[in-house]
Amino acid sequence: MLQANQSKLPDEQLKVPSDATIYRYVEDLDQMEVAIARFGRAQAERMHGQTWQGPRPTRPNQRWQFDFTKLDVLVVDGVDWLPIGRPVIAAIRDVYTGYPVGIYISFDPPSYRLVMECLLYACLRKTHVKEMFQTTNDYLTYGIPEVLVVDNAIELNRDLEWACLQLGIELQHAPVRMPWFKGAIERWFRTLNQELIHNAPGTTFSRCCQWRGYDPRKHACMTLDGLWEALHLWIVDDYTQSVHHIGEEKGIPAKRWLRALEKDFVPRLPPSRNDLLVLVSRRTTRTVGPHGIEFENLYYQSEALRPLRSRLERRRQEQHEHGEEQDRHDAVVEVKYHPGDLGRIWVLDPFEKEYIEVRAVNWEYAQGLSLWKHRVIKRYTRRELQMDVDDEALILTRARLQARLQQEFRVARTIRTRVGSARFLDIQVSCWMRGIPSTASAIQVTEVMGEESAALTILAPGSASQGALPQENATSMALALVEHAAAPPPPVPGVTLLAEPESGSAAEPPPPAVSQPVAPQGERSQGKSKGGGKREPARPQEAARNEPEVVDFSQFGITASYIHPERLN
Repeated sequence: MLQANQSKLPDEQLKVPSDATIYRYVEDLDQMEVAIARFGRAQAERMHGQTWQGPRPTRPNQRWQFDFTKLDVLVVDGVDWLPIGRPVIAAIRDVYTGYPVGIYISFDPPSYRLVMECLLYACLRKTHVKEMFQTTNDYLTYGIPEVLVVDNAIELNRDLEWACLQLGIELQHAPVRMPWFKGAIERWFRTLNQELIHNAPGTTFSRCCQWRGYDPRKHACMTLDGLWEALHLWIVDDYTQSVHHIGEEKGIPAKRWLRALEKDFVPRLPPSRNDLLVLVSRRTTRTVGPHGIEFENLYYQSEALRPLRSRLERRRQEQHEHGEEQDRHDAVVEVKYHPGDLGRIWVLDPFEKEYIEVRAVNWEYAQGLSLWKHRVIKRYTRRELQMDVDDEALILTRARLQARLQQEFRVARTIRTRVGSARFLDIQVSCWMRGIPSTASAIQVTEVMGEESAALTILAPGSASQGALPQENATSMALALVEHAAAPPPPVPGVTLLAEPESGSAAEPPPPAVSQPVAPQGERSQGKSKGGGKREPARPQEAARNEPEVVDFSQFGITASYIHPERLN
């Protein structure tokens, strides 16, 4: 305007507009175009874009939504009661009923292992929950969905697509940066934080500005098993029995599921639990040789591989005799493996279309070993020992790393260090996987082999949680679990499990724990001593382990007592 006025006469000069005139001009512009110029198209779509009604399912298990997030609560270790960090939760919600059909919590970052464990838990019946956690209602939902909606994370691509293809599930990926395409599970995460997590001791809230002098490290007192139990109590007896917005309607998730069952709705189930475990496991290809199958520097061998290798060699010779072009893929076979347990794999017989279970040659090392931990051990072996990877070196390295990480885990104070150590020590929820309390949090240096395989225990029937049942019930359930673990697995239609029987006898279950009444947590002595301004010294670990840890959940109507497994001995 100044340049234009330089070439005009004084009576033709343009007047400078007022601020109000400029504001009115900007307000008359298209707000979408203004937001695009200021923030970019992606942010402008979130601010001014329009959304339309999504698919509306007409029955349960027609449409599931999956996602994972980090919980806003600090979890402590059951031995030294120091905070470990914030666990990650993976959850699946049924869109029609609004029922959270499956959950899984772990210190592992978002990966296919979390997806696999959550999908296993969602599809199977959860009849053990009422007896294990003493809930008033049953955990109702189970079955295989028709459609599974996920985001575009890298761990939700190849392996999940193959598992959904074998289970007959249609996998749909939501558009990038559009979380409203799976708003049902996103809204459930918000309700979980508002009603349970943000009222639990040790919560970090959604933003650190909400702390206002509150230190979550000082108030954290919930173990991973305790959090797992609190989640089930809240889901089964609170959330699914209350009225919630389900799409454009209001309803009670448990009532909607029961009404659907009364209208001849029948959930679709897998042939068996072992079959489901094989189908959702990760997939790769390997060659069958005289030494068996090599995977991640581990060898797997079984007598069942001999006829398979002979048939593959015979097929190659026939192709050579007839002058047919040999494909290099004809010599490889499909292999399924559990990322949380490298003790066994499943090999697909291309002729019989059946999976053959093959155990690791070095069973003592591979049993219950996760793939991530195995790779860490291999890197440590190559760097520290300066030698080729062999069985003896791996066993020694695993023992050394286990002892070193156990020591560092006890003395570390930073959350980041303790979360990494917890992942290496494989601290997972144990009360839903087995009735006998796990000793994973108190691993001895000389213990190289775990109690049992994670792939086996994840599908074992549930039983009593720690300190939740009377002594006679806990004893009968522990004995039933031992008999179940010692019995051979039932035959699976379409899946041939030809693993060699494991030598040795089953270990005796530890005696059940009986909770003793103790003073509430708020009455414990946490003030200053009479003699001065210093805080009283902390209670020794030996004395603390003799009394059960009582966690007060009265803020949201839950009271439970958790006893660490080490105190049972």
